[in-house]
Amino acid sequence: LFERASHIVSSAKEALSAGIEVCRPGGCLSDIGEAVHAVADARGLQSVRDGGGHGIHSHLHCAPLVKHFRNRDKIELLPGMIFTIEPILTGTLVFCILSS
Repeated sequence: LFERASHIVSSAKEALSAGIEVCRPGGCLSDIGEAVHAVADARGLQSVRDGGGHGIHSHLHCAPLVKHFRNRDKIELLPGMIFTIEPILTGTLVFCILSS
């Protein structure tokens, strides 16, 4: 169990780094999802689709939603944009059940 958990954590860190590497003015928000998803694929994992990164402005959680899987969101990355990249990788599930 420890080895599996360690693999997932190290893969998530690698996915975070990959997502950060593609951030540049003129890039596309979907480049982040592609980069994270590519790491998940290479490591035999899945990227959780419920949740993701988010913008930070006058509220902590605001647009844009930063998807950590391949997607077609064509939002140009501009200088001064502030958002989080929070990849969640798993061995099996790609959707979460959220309860209140």
